[in-house]
Amino acid sequence: MRPSLRCLAAVVVVSLAFGAAEAAPVTDDYIKGYAAAILGWRFNVQAQSLQVSGGTIQLARRDLANVDESAVVAALSTIQGVSRVVIVGDRPAADAPTARPLEASVTRDATSTSSALLDTGFLPGGLLFRPLLADPRWPHFFLGYRKYFDDDDFGSAVAGGIGENLPLYRWSTSTGQQWDIGALALVTPIFDRDHEDDLLTEDYLLGLFLGWRHGSLAGLARVYHTSSHLGDELALRGTVTRVNLSYETLDVRLGWDFTPEFRLYGGVGYLLRRDPSSLDPWWLQAGLEYRSAWRAWQILRPVAALDLQSRQTNDWQPALSLRAGAQFDSVSVLGRNLQLLFEYYIGDSREGQFYTRDIQYIGFGAHLNF
Repeated sequence: MRPSLRCLAAVVVVSLAFGAAEAAPVTDDYIKGYAAAILGWRFNVQAQSLQVSGGTIQLARRDLANVDESAVVAALSTIQGVSRVVIVGDRPAADAPTARPLEASVTRDATSTSSALLDTGFLPGGLLFRPLLADPRWPHFFLGYRKYFDDDDFGSAVAGGIGENLPLYRWSTSTGQQWDIGALALVTPIFDRDHEDDLLTEDYLLGLFLGWRHGSLAGLARVYHTSSHLGDELALRGTVTRVNLSYETLDVRLGWDFTPEFRLYGGVGYLLRRDPSSLDPWWLQAGLEYRSAWRAWQILRPVAALDLQSRQTNDWQPALSLRAGAQFDSVSVLGRNLQLLFEYYIGDSREGQFYTRDIQYIGFGAHLNF
């Protein structure tokens, strides 16, 4: 492993361990911050009335317009240290003795990571399988700057992504499991900052997914088409030979929220149809993510993630992606949180036209994720 890689990996591991140690005490401020994050992430609610005292969460009903109150109670009840969730009328509880609050008694221990049920029906909000923060090819909106090392065609580049996972229909079972089906799409252009912003390459991804969640476990199965296109300006330079690259992929992943802040995941994929036919079909993925319950100034939430992928066509050499930064809980665009992330990548290229090439880069970008 290169010295720079060892250093960055150590920083991420130490950051994760430090975050876990800092989050251990369950205080009212901890609960309030976590509750605010759940309300914003899952329900797109900014609750000004949110209060926590002695493990009891209190909300005013006026902040929950057009939201399923029972779902809110169930979601907040999963937070460590919560003993009760109370929803009162428009006046504070002390001024409204006749109000009949909606309550949920919580008997789970402090290590419970069970997840509340999300909205069901057509075009529901949220995702059963949360976005993979460090996966370079996860469909979402992003824009960033990258500095590549030791590559003749890549130097300084602007990398963008336009895409999303869109649930089309979600349903629940009598056992508390949830399922959804949806569509996914992603376009990822890369522009060369060293040559008048020439388009280097752009990849397209389009497909369907099946999501599942039960408590702290979540799964995702996808089938999708990928194609890659070389930029005209780069093709005219004559330094790269265009590859007619396209394939269909079937992949599955399983994620485990083993604490409210940490998630471990893994998956496997297979190329159903591939062009060129010399591509080997199998690949593996694993990763670890950290989303802090603590927030700086009640706004900035530290996040960090590590993603490893290994492909048969590249002799199973692992590719490492690291991302870390801050999530702005107060900034929401179409229900998605703004994240500013530093990133480091080393391994075989995720850009389709260069899949046989080993690359290394550092970068910084803005991302929109659930």
